[in-house]
Amino acid sequence: MYKFLFVSILSVMSVIGVAMAEVRHFEGEVILNGDALPIRLHIDLADAAQSTLDIPQLWYAEEPLPVQIGEEDSIALTFPFGLGDFALARDGDAWTGNSGEAVMTLTEGVPAPYRKEELRFGATAPEIEGTLYIPEGEGPFPAVIIVGGSGAGARDQWTYRSKGDYYARMGVAAFIYDRRRYETPFPDGSLPDFWTNASDIAAAREALAARTDILSDAIGLQGGSQGVWLSTIAQTEHGGFAFIVMTGVPAVSPGEQNIQMIRAGMRDDGLSEATIADAVAYERQYFAAAHTGLGWDALQQAIVAGEGSDWLQYVDQPQTLEDLDWWHRHQAYEPRPDLMSITIPTLAMTGEGDWITPPTENLPLLAEYARLGGNQQVRTMVIPGADHRLERSPYRDDQGQWHWFEIASEVREAIPEFLRNEVGLTLAD
Repeated sequence: MYKFLFVSILSVMSVIGVAMAEVRHFEGEVILNGDALPIRLHIDLADAAQSTLDIPQLWYAEEPLPVQIGEEDSIALTFPFGLGDFALARDGDAWTGNSGEAVMTLTEGVPAPYRKEELRFGATAPEIEGTLYIPEGEGPFPAVIIVGGSGAGARDQWTYRSKGDYYARMGVAAFIYDRRRYETPFPDGSLPDFWTNASDIAAAREALAARTDILSDAIGLQGGSQGVWLSTIAQTEHGGFAFIVMTGVPAVSPGEQNIQMIRAGMRDDGLSEATIADAVAYERQYFAAAHTGLGWDALQQAIVAGEGSDWLQYVDQPQTLEDLDWWHRHQAYEPRPDLMSITIPTLAMTGEGDWITPPTENLPLLAEYARLGGNQQVRTMVIPGADHRLERSPYRDDQGQWHWFEIASEVREAIPEFLRNEVGLTLAD
């Protein structure tokens, strides 16, 4: 049993912080090919280079966007995703400008309906840092701990951080944090793993539950990709969570999930089944070496033998035995027992085009484990046209209308519906 540590509030960005900040808020849209992309812009008047951009339908929030304020209250900025430079001129109550065929229009907006606190916490020393998004109002509020995937475990990554803004705007306090890095040792020389990171998640829950502005019995999890494994372990080993939202769901071991990804990615690239079989055979040899520490020389010979082949670029090519360490510690983790033991409401969503955790291989397993465990509160969804992040690239619908990229609207609608109807939370309008 870990002794949970909750140290302190590092800083409070609340009423005092907002009063001191000089920020102008705008809302509007960028229109391209007849479709409007809603945006929010927050201009820091003291340091315009610290301004930020929100694209709500993409789960893109608080992303730094340098802005220049010019004469006659003009605004100049470079929009991300290759859209280019916009020079916006004021026209009455609006600011408008274009970049090529894209037209941007802004009007005065309002501050975000939440405040933030920076927190230190952890299941063991050294503590780690996180940010709590607290909705406006008196509370107490339900809360969610956001658990990112392997590539989204720190607050500087918009694909992770932006979910704090998403939940807080619906009246759910959201906690994001900088997960321990697997390669950074503890003071005793041991390395973080799934189980120590899951203990941190439980420590975060204990810290939130102790607050008067949080509903202690309404704290849930959103886990994406690797975060699904961490969330599952946190619930089964420590308990106390009210719900789990899963995205990009793996229902198999990390090793098997990696093989699924190789197969799906190579098939998507049009490679033959024989070539795919060669890659999978190599990968199983790789995992055998990682698991046992034996067969290193044979693995290196396999890499040399594969030079010039179509499959080699799809597999890991370790340079030293230490490169296998993460897989040595994690590849055999089998989530089935943990998934079977979960009894809380669970929403699991995977994109139809997700080749990292293919839905046809994982969601049926999750549903079967729920059935075997007697959990009738698991809902699974395959999202048409979406990828691992549940994002749709720009597309044309059946009527030929072009649409901007988005986190699929089905996803953005399913989460509040799940929280209201299946978890029983009261959300903001």
